[in-house]
Amino acid sequence: MSDNPENKADQKGLEDSTDRVQEEQILSLIFQYRIKYISYIRSIICDYHLSEDVYQSVSLEAIRSAGKFQSMKHLQQWLWVACRTRALNVLREQNKPVKVFDNEMLDIMQPFWENRSAYEQHEIFSYLETCISRLSAYAREIIHFRYRENLTGQKLADALGRKCESVYVALSRVHRTLAECIQRQSAIHKK
Repeated sequence: MSDNPENKADQKGLEDSTDRVQEEQILSLIFQYRIKYISYIRSIICDYHLSEDVYQSVSLEAIRSAGKFQSMKHLQQWLWVACRTRALNVLREQNKPVKVFDNEMLDIMQPFWENRSAYEQHEIFSYLETCISRLSAYAREIIHFRYRENLTGQKLADALGRKCESVYVALSRVHRTLAECIQRQSAIHKK
């Protein structure tokens, strides 16, 4: 991933800047890498809406702290740490005992997220949107309640008016269908 020309250009731009970071530069970086940071936060807290809230909070803090960043690279490193810390704090505040990834796994994942270009992240989300639109109405409803409403287990089954076991099987099929569709979309677009 790090051989991607866009990533190299992004890194060069971050390394070249040695002046203190201005508010406009922070806003530019926040919008340019929005999907990347939100995806990283979501990998920690597994809730899209909450991930957006965390990112907004971190972004606001970055803007308010504009004078403390010595370079764009410093800002970007600070954003990774702030997103991670804030996401973990949200989990603790909500007394959510189950974390998807422990700290060691997050340390392993962070370079992956850093090395993904904004274009690659956008491309994956675009494939996902296309694939979700091709699902049956019931499958889209499952996705909505599971990932937009963040329902799990019996609450998800109740919302769908089905037995928990049948919803679990259906959700597994939806995941498999989406994974296969995304792989096909990726193969088609790489040709």
